[in-house]
Amino acid sequence: LKLQFLYLIVIETLGIMCRSMAAGVAPTVEALGRMWDRGADEGEAYAARRRAKGKHVAATVYDAPGPAEESVAAQLRRWWVHAGVTEAQLLAAGLYIDRFVSKTRVPLTPLNKHRLLMCALLCAHKWLQDEKYSMSAYAGVAGTAPKTLSSLERAFLRDIDFHLFVEREELARYEGVVAAEIEAMDSESGSEL
Repeated sequence: LKLQFLYLIVIETLGIMCRSMAAGVAPTVEALGRMWDRGADEGEAYAARRRAKGKHVAATVYDAPGPAEESVAAQLRRWWVHAGVTEAQLLAAGLYIDRFVSKTRVPLTPLNKHRLLMCALLCAHKWLQDEKYSMSAYAGVAGTAPKTLSSLERAFLRDIDFHLFVEREELARYEGVVAAEIEAMDSESGSEL
């Protein structure tokens, strides 16, 4: 009887997740992926202009040896499926990245966008989720070594002054930006038909 009850809970949970995905989380993932990819392209263009003027562009601990082969949207989907991040956590991660860029003046680039994203998602998941996972589990989702993820997380938290709390109004504003991106995606896909 206990096993049947547990089975029903699992089925119900999967049903809720599927309904959530159908109700707009997938577009949120795609929209955030597009926004962060675009931000990284703009950041790289900014860095290229600085280099062209002979100005130094410093490397950061977040810079990978080369651009990741995976898209940001694919990384977000992996966190959605394997870590169970929620839409609120995705939005909070976006706000954390905005805070990072504003505070450090380090732009998103193709070399740092994935590492910054995994730091922001890790912090959002830990801050907003009751159930925590081991660093090894998070590292498995992030596709990096636990030691690397842990040191990046500490650096990221220092860089944002451990400012993880998100006001409702702040979240609502960011949600509006993402909704506008989803509308743009919808209108683009509608014009391609």
